Amino acid sequence: MVTRGLIRWSFPFILLLLINRAAVQAAEPPVKVAVDWHKVMRVSRTVATLQVVVTPAMRPGHTMHDAAFRALHDLGCDMVRYVPWLPYPKLSVAELEPPKDEKTS
Repeated sequence: MVTRGLIRWSFPFILLLLINRAAVQAAEPPVKVAVDWHKVMRVSRTVATLQVVVTPAMRPGHTMHDAAFRALHDLGCDMVRYVPWLPYPKLSVAELEPPKDEKTS
């Protein structure tokens, strides 16, 4: 019963806040932005980046491996993140089971 009472009393308060916010926003004049595309203010210094998610076809020995990594190299990305995770956990997790008898999984 406490929950129903709380909802019953908080609903008008929330409604009042929303109405007040809408009234304040309606009272503010719109902001005008003038853009001069011919005036250079700053030159962007971004670099191309890429996230490569592993697939079995990108593993060494697969016919696509060399071509895929050559294409990544040719893109000229300065920062490439190689992400060996989902949906192939066996390619990224060093040990899926605890070591036993001096061996790992």
